[in-house]
Amino acid sequence: MNTPPCKRLSRSAAFLTPVALCVPDGLGQKIGHIEDPWKCCVMDQRIFGPDGQQIYGAAGSVCQTGVFCPCLAPVEFALTDTNGQPTDGGIAKIFGVSRAIIAGIWVAFFQECQQSSCGQGCAEIVAKVNKFRVTFPAGADPKQKMALIGCTMLIDFEYFEKKS
Repeated sequence: MNTPPCKRLSRSAAFLTPVALCVPDGLGQKIGHIEDPWKCCVMDQRIFGPDGQQIYGAAGSVCQTGVFCPCLAPVEFALTDTNGQPTDGGIAKIFGVSRAIIAGIWVAFFQECQQSSCGQGCAEIVAKVNKFRVTFPAGADPKQKMALIGCTMLIDFEYFEKKS
């Protein structure tokens, strides 16, 4: 199988230049790649299998409540199939502060600390921790699920990590 190599993920990519991310399995074999083409007012990715054929698309609007006010809502990315039709899957960026946590932050803080023997529960409340919810489409095989996790990582890198 002759598949083109992926570009390295880099913040130094020129404006309007697509970014790609390779997704290897545990043995280093390519199981897919994700491309982030530039589109005006849309955050979107294309997910490809090992044969180079597109298997899913992920897209979210920049006009969502979570983009402008992260404490009120997540940022949602809808998953589409190879024909651009909606699937039952999706990706969402979940921000660390929600209305429920604001209302009972101290109660939640102490409950988390008591339940966590290594302090990881506290880190989710106190520190900035990246949280995403990935709902896999019905029928997605393990390799497609890994590619969708790779897509989630690219979404985080491209749209939510601070650029320095």
